[in-house]
Amino acid sequence: MQQEHSYVIQFQDIRINILTAFYPGGAFTTFSTFGLESFNLIREGEIKYAVLNILVSNIAGLPLVFIGYIASKYLFILLR
Repeated sequence: MQQEHSYVIQFQDIRINILTAFYPGGAFTTFSTFGLESFNLIREGEIKYAVLNILVSNIAGLPLVFIGYIASKYLFILLR
């Protein structure tokens, strides 16, 4: 009986992870966190770190989005 309970918990964890990964609000909450962290750095007088956070997040983030886009196209072709 204990194994069935463990299986149910694992299945629920997997289901929650899948829902979280594909939840449309995920990007919104990530952007909100990015904005809040940048704001807190500015509020605390850490202007240099705030600017660095904004620049690195955007400069590194855009190429990574492009790489993810290209990788997903190739993966889709391979899995057809």
